[in-house]
Amino acid sequence: MELELKNKILSEIKFSDKDHKIRVEIANNFIQKLQKTADENKIKVEFFIGGSFGKNTYLKDSSDIDTFARFDKNYDDEKISEMLKEILEKTNIEFKKQKGSRDYYSVEFVEKNQNFLFEFVPNRKISSPESFVNTTDISPFHVEYLHKKGKENPEIYDEIRLAKRFFKSKKLYGAESYIGGFAGHVIDILIMHYKSLENLIKSAKDWKETTFIDINSAYKDEKDAIKKMDSAKISKLILVDSILLDRNAARALSDENYYKFLDVVNSINELSENDFKIKKQDLDKEITNHINYCVQNEFYSIIYDFKLDIINSSEDIVGSKLLKISKLIEKLFKKYDFGVFERNFLIDLKIGRCLFLYKIENKEVPKIKEITGPFVWMIDAAKKFKSSKKDIVIKNNRYYGRELREITSIEKLKNFTKEELETMLNKNIDFVKSIKIK
Repeated sequence: MELELKNKILSEIKFSDKDHKIRVEIANNFIQKLQKTADENKIKVEFFIGGSFGKNTYLKDSSDIDTFARFDKNYDDEKISEMLKEILEKTNIEFKKQKGSRDYYSVEFVEKNQNFLFEFVPNRKISSPESFVNTTDISPFHVEYLHKKGKENPEIYDEIRLAKRFFKSKKLYGAESYIGGFAGHVIDILIMHYKSLENLIKSAKDWKETTFIDINSAYKDEKDAIKKMDSAKISKLILVDSILLDRNAARALSDENYYKFLDVVNSINELSENDFKIKKQDLDKEITNHINYCVQNEFYSIIYDFKLDIINSSEDIVGSKLLKISKLIEKLFKKYDFGVFERNFLIDLKIGRCLFLYKIENKEVPKIKEITGPFVWMIDAAKKFKSSKKDIVIKNNRYYGRELREITSIEKLKNFTKEELETMLNKNIDFVKSIKIK
């Protein structure tokens, strides 16, 4: 990657040294107020800035500052969320409660023309990663590990920034379950391993159906690692966590996004400015493009346009529920023999809107459906099949039955109320305010 391009991209995505110092000063002053309140109330806790801000790998488009309230390990784990809330209240700070594995709190404000979004996460101060109760307890160790690597290679901070921007531009960034992309933590480890974005891209051209990376060389090989990891957490990219060695850091990466990444890197000969440009998502334009494609290629179009209100809701839970509904609808269409050529799921939680876009191959199906039965020499199976089906025929060497379809037009199937979708999902979707179906 040419130095001129590198510096140009960094100037666009990285705060100036002056602004960075201002942000660090404001963050530290804010946390000192909380620490003072805790000390005055004899609460044993230490505040630790983590996340990309604490790692010094954050981008200009991020105002998040993940802050861990590291409570003494002798406190009851079920009470530390309330203790953190008490500290915030006694410091006269306005906050919003957020749902998580432990409830946490967000604080948003502007100071010296800088936007800040603090997320205060209750945590246990532990002496070693292995003694964690909740995975958030380990986060400070990840920060310390990266800074250790940063002393060996000071370039990794900016290389991580470049990599984050690259993954965002390719729509491959984000660990949320409804995204299934490359998490910031995954990118940290990949850059620590490969030293630079350019080396990562070059090396990834040799990645195969699965890839195994062990930054600490903790295992003999991939098979040895898999034996000691949770089989449910194995993905196409097996990335041994830098701190918890029995954990796959890339467990949230979907197969689809792994393969998309391989497609992206295989198409790059040399990084260019376009590889770092982020196109703003325009949902109305996406609808227009979808309809035009369907008209031009003789598909039947179905669009579900959701209006959302996600205040006091977890973005990850909202996105995951909606993604699952879109898949359940697709499954239902296929069950009734309406071919789904393509399903697209588009969501913008900032504006509170989500689209399901389906390209359907056939709007109508025949009244009679043919059911494939057993081969003629399968006597017991044939007897059972013939007793359960009418209008039996033999074609070549097997039986076929025929039955009447309940639904022959997708128009009778596509309209769902919010209550019907909740029944289908078996969970509430209170955040859905309206659904337009067209």
